[in-house]
Amino acid sequence: MLQTIRTTITLPLHIHEEWRMESVQKKIALGDLILEKARVNRKPKARLLEKQMTADFSFFDEVGRMGDQIDMVKALREDRDRDND
Repeated sequence: MLQTIRTTITLPLHIHEEWRMESVQKKIALGDLILEKARVNRKPKARLLEKQMTADFSFFDEVGRMGDQIDMVKALREDRDRDND
């Protein structure tokens, strides 16, 4: 069962009237309509975040290709050999 909590929010009168009428037309509770609207408003943010993350990864990938390629095995061996001298 979904855990819920009751809360009080303050809405401008015109918004309350508009949403109340919409909830009556859709034959759903006003609270369910508000949850529906809240979920819709979160989706674009998630898409924007995903788009930004893709752009960031592309940027870091490009920056990574700009530098000199490093042979990590060779570097570790040189470091090890230097410490053993």
